Amino acid sequence: MPRGAAQRQLKAALHALDRVERSWGQLGQMLIEDNRDITATLRDIVAGLETEGTRAPEPVLSALNDIPDEGSGNSQSDDFFASLMNVNEHLQALLLVVDPWLRDLARQRPETGQYLDDLSHLYRRMVARELTATAGDEFTAEELARVMRDAQTRMRRD
Repeated sequence: MPRGAAQRQLKAALHALDRVERSWGQLGQMLIEDNRDITATLRDIVAGLETEGTRAPEPVLSALNDIPDEGSGNSQSDDFFASLMNVNEHLQALLLVVDPWLRDLARQRPETGQYLDDLSHLYRRMVARELTATAGDEFTAEELARVMRDAQTRMRRD
């Protein structure tokens, strides 16, 4: 193939396919860990706020009680992977409700800010897992720390 744009595009596509191939087996485990971490963190936040006399909005409580079953099996199987994705989508949608609620609550009652910190720590763990699963050994510890700091800075601005 002659040098030029087509060759560069082909190299980029092959690199992307190589990364997908290397990470494919790790994505299921990443989803399992994400699902468990999100669920535990949200339940801890809701329980902590309840002990302080703040009840979570009904849609949050309902969604926490209605988390779909992951099922069981090999994270490489299509059916199990699909069920993991279903649970993860449910939990991600729940985060979209909880995050602004906690931000509003922290503005009204600054003493509840620790729960927003808990959510920020969750986001950092999720990013770290995703980078580990998708980038693998391409990221050094220093690069991962830099990416995490950049993500934290962007979250503070938002």
